[in-house]
Amino acid sequence: MMSIKVCHFTSVHPRFDTRIFYKQCKTLVSSGFDVSLVVADGLEDEIADGIKIYNVRNRDAGRLVRMTWIVSKVYRKSLELNADIYHFHDPELLPVSYLLKRKGRTVIYDVHEDVPQDINIKTWLPFGTKKLISLLYTTVEKFVAKRLDHIITTTDFICNRFCEYQPNTTSIKNYGLKDDFLEYTDWDSKLVELCYIGGINMVRGVYEMINLVQGTNHKLNLAGIVENDKLFADIRKMEGWKNVNYLGYVSRVEAKQILRTSKIGLLLLHPTQTHLKSLPIKLFEYMAAGLPILASDFEAWRDIIEVNECGFCVDPFDKGKQLEKIEFLLKNPSIAKQMGNNGRKAVEEKFSWDVEAKKLVGIYINLAKKQK
Repeated sequence: MMSIKVCHFTSVHPRFDTRIFYKQCKTLVSSGFDVSLVVADGLEDEIADGIKIYNVRNRDAGRLVRMTWIVSKVYRKSLELNADIYHFHDPELLPVSYLLKRKGRTVIYDVHEDVPQDINIKTWLPFGTKKLISLLYTTVEKFVAKRLDHIITTTDFICNRFCEYQPNTTSIKNYGLKDDFLEYTDWDSKLVELCYIGGINMVRGVYEMINLVQGTNHKLNLAGIVENDKLFADIRKMEGWKNVNYLGYVSRVEAKQILRTSKIGLLLLHPTQTHLKSLPIKLFEYMAAGLPILASDFEAWRDIIEVNECGFCVDPFDKGKQLEKIEFLLKNPSIAKQMGNNGRKAVEEKFSWDVEAKKLVGIYINLAKKQK
């Protein structure tokens, strides 16, 4: 492979984001590409695992500053790197991608979520404006996406939406990495703790998870960034908060330690249009770690969790049913262990990143050939 320069860029995600850094960038480096990553996380520039990381943010920034000033800095730095292929990960960077295309660059858009649907559940948007903003965003997204070189999505559902107007669209799912497989931890040596690792907000079930451990002897290991200060203040007032071990943002190494000591992984997301069709990274990480899962009863998730017998799907608002399943797992360790083993086996055989990695590299090779 001749040295093809690749620039991934994001204004939102941290540098060691699982999908961006550990899956995509590392896959490309191992396939012979020269990879840079532009971020806005406020940390120092560095080279990690052969990936050159450049930070453009030198101070904390609110949402408005991030979506204007920082986006502009991301664009300037990305352009300065003079890459052969650009790959971006945030909807607010659509204007940047359009500018790059106007300069004749090859650009990939990685769509992590169904943004038009996601806008409708944003708590920070003014009431009564969400439908209009969603419509405006959809118009801009369609205009830009038609002009890009490739669209990558996390689910088939999102892929089908883009395929209507951009035939060069591929679904590359957030399946598990081999590095997610932990050394076996005996069930009896684990603590009686539940865990959730990921973004923390209302629609991802933070109130339900805290309420779940209220009045029990169970601890909840809660790791991730809380969406805003008001939500953080509200959840700390909940009675169940005394059963919460809040860990904030954790590194990949720290996340693995949480998975080692916890007995059950939680995914009690609300049934929004975005979540119903999603395939969260944490689902496959819980499975790879050998944790039985308690997840929301969505059809897409039932097809994975219940078919592979690696957990239970329940109503995310039914505390009684959730506690029933938790107590069943705790009182039946042999079944809980088998569910954990089933999850590990399913990730290894069916939901491995290795398959998705080949699709990613294939896209890049085809785009590189077109530049000759």
